[in-house]
Order: sequence, then structure tokens, then C-alpha cells
Amino acid sequence: MLSLSNNSLIGKLIFIFCVIITSCQDSKDEIDNKEIPLSDPMSILHISHTRTDTTTKVPEILRSINFHKYDQLWHGGDVDHLTSSNEAAMDIWSAIFRFDAITTHWSLGNHDTSNRTLIEEYTGRSSFYAHTSGGVTILNLDTQLDSSRISGAQLELVNAVCDTISESGVLVVLSHKLLWMPGNDDLEPIINNIVNYIFGNCNSCTQPNNFYQDVYPRLLEVKDR
Repeated sequence: MLSLSNNSLIGKLIFIFCVIITSCQDSKDEIDNKEIPLSDPMSILHISHTRTDTTTKVPEILRSINFHKYDQLWHGGDVDHLTSSNEAAMDIWSAIFRFDAITTHWSLGNHDTSNRTLIEEYTGRSSFYAHTSGGVTILNLDTQLDSSRISGAQLELVNAVCDTISESGVLVVLSHKLLWMPGNDDLEPIINNIVNYIFGNCNSCTQPNNFYQDVYPRLLEVKDR
């Protein structure tokens, strides 16, 4: 798995929180269960922070990658400096990452969300959703909503996924911000050394949230089953 970021190695790899659980079936609009044939083993590319400080500037390293050869593309967020600020930027990045493909999963970052309506036009789905393919369920969360709290319809989605899982498989939780660091006795003290920005309440910060109160217990329930 490849991760591109200007963070430390730990910061790159910790974008993905993965637990072995089971696949999910549900009829809610936000849960997309369209199965597609995938190779065995599945090839997955995870990248993040592909932005520069100039909107629409694509780093040369990205031009050398054939993104189409992977079964799944997971983007951890901050695609561009101001990703959704205009259609020109979205056109450029969508041509590279195929935002509307069901094999592309993009966890929105703080540099991505200037125009959420435009984002949904290009992706064709909500900023948070669940999708199952090839025995892998992806729960893609939007940590730019409600100051990084998983609440409202997003928490309903988490509960729906955890309630309806019925077959053995894998659940991958994708998010831009590292929700599991605040509130953890071991991880919270090192946030400022790991994440791209500081622990606090700003839009770019790793913010206090309800992960350990409302999300983590549900994931443990599913794992224990």
C-alpha cells in the first residue's frame, strides 16, 4: 500500500483504521452494495495530501502513477489546495482519480470542502457512505462535518452498518482526520508530533470528538461477533 504525504511515516499509514469484521447488507441510500468482480488478491492504492500550495498544480510524482491498474483507489483527503473551488480544478483531479467510479473512495479533507454541492456532482454520492465489493466493506466518514463529531445521519450510517453485517469479511473505516487519537490516553499526548496540524478546535485541527463514545464500541461489537 502506497501513501503519499508530507507527514511522518506513522502519519501516512494511520489514515486507515482497519478491523477484521464482516461484510454488510442494508437498504439505506448511503449504503452502496453494488458488487463488482475484483482480482484475488485485491490491489489497493491509498494516497493522501496530494495537494501543493497552488490550486490545480499536479505534482510530477502523480503523473508517473497509473491509477487505473488498481482495483481500489482510496484517497485520504486534501486532494488540492482548494479542490472544489471551481470546476476546472475538479475536472483535472477527477480525470486523474475518477471521482465518480465506485472503486474510488475519497475521504474529504479541510482543503477539499469549499463547495460540497460541486463535489457531489462529480462523485455522485454523499460525502459519507458505505460500499461493499469483493468481501470488503468500506465505511467512508466525513470528518469535516460537525467539528469531527460523528453525529446525525453519519452516526445513523455507522450504526446501520454495524447492525446489519452478516457475512465474514473485512471492514475498513476511512477518514481524513485521525479520530481515534483524541480521547486515547496513549495517543492524545503525541497528536502534535504525528498529525499534519495541531490538536484543537480549528477547522484544520485534530479535534476532540465522540469516536470512543459512539463509534468504537460499535466496531468492537461487530469484531466480537
